[in-house]
Amino acid sequence: CVVIPKAGSISTRIAIDVPGNYAVFARSTRATKPATADVFIDDAPVPPINARAGQTYLTGVVALTRGKHTITIRPRGGRDIRADFILLTNDLTVAGYDFAYHAAPVQ
Repeated sequence: CVVIPKAGSISTRIAIDVPGNYAVFARSTRATKPATADVFIDDAPVPPINARAGQTYLTGVVALTRGKHTITIRPRGGRDIRADFILLTNDLTVAGYDFAYHAAPVQ
């Protein structure tokens, strides 16, 4: 779990081998409750869907080209979040993720 301060962000680079449409799922919390976050790919916002999908949110669907991309997560609402999961899949039949393991809240 990574704490992202209210005015902060966290980024990582990914490599896409197969171009196409990718669903973006993310999991973050605020005060032990699910929280949405803004997700950007290559500095462009992922068009928001923010539908609850298991323990994750379907943040949105984005078209990606082959090559390297940067994913950035930023908190919403002027408050920090704890982010611990982001997933991109080109299998658009995936409907979200649940986890058998539930960790105690990080203090």
